[in-house]
Amino acid sequence: MMDNIKTSGIVIKSKKYKESSKILTVFTYELGKINILAQGVLKPNSNALAYSEIFSTSDFILKKGRNFYYIVGADLINSNYSLRESIESMAIGFYLIDLVDKAIPEEEKNDKIYNMLTKALEIIQKGSITNIDLILAFELKLISFVGYKPDLTSCIECQTLKSTQWYFDIEKGGILCSKCKNKSSIKIEKKFIRQMIEYINLPFDNINSEIIIYQDKLIMQETLYKYILDKLDIKDLKSWSLARELLENSLA
Repeated sequence: MMDNIKTSGIVIKSKKYKESSKILTVFTYELGKINILAQGVLKPNSNALAYSEIFSTSDFILKKGRNFYYIVGADLINSNYSLRESIESMAIGFYLIDLVDKAIPEEEKNDKIYNMLTKALEIIQKGSITNIDLILAFELKLISFVGYKPDLTSCIECQTLKSTQWYFDIEKGGILCSKCKNKSSIKIEKKFIRQMIEYINLPFDNINSEIIIYQDKLIMQETLYKYILDKLDIKDLKSWSLARELLENSLA
């Protein structure tokens, strides 16, 4: 008989199963992304409903079955309820967990991304940095953690540190100088590169948000989003549509 497994986890997806249960996709610290069958959580007055909600973080005791993990016990750590108090906060939160879901294979542990997601959900609620800075930093850190860190220190073809103009190449995964650029390369200002390096290397709360203006950050995000889709081999993320619309409306 297999021993019970203890782990903390964040619910990133949920769907109804039969009449009173849910299948939860939970990103856990110990096991990575797993599917948990939460039996009976939709029954009236169920005490289990709170830990089955998206964004909630709990300590779980699990046992592994043939198709799912099953809950032996669970203690709610943080419901992250205030994420649901504004449309923008909720949209940003859904986009971040969607990114994690697409980037992480099932049952592949990644404690760096787990800790980053926990911190990001906290920041959305506290508002300690702007949502656009959080998104850009999260995207760049995430794509770096899964093995596609963009090369931003020198030209990825000739390794020069100097160029009259820089270009970002999505396929090659880094910057090109004016001599090495090609038709698909996207023109990028040097201050954009500096900002991207900060997003990757610094903790969220230490990021200098004044290197480029808000509108330029939206432009940067368009390029970065294309890079993420390319490297994760996905066509689009529906969760991004609403988040993008809300961020663009912030300029109005």
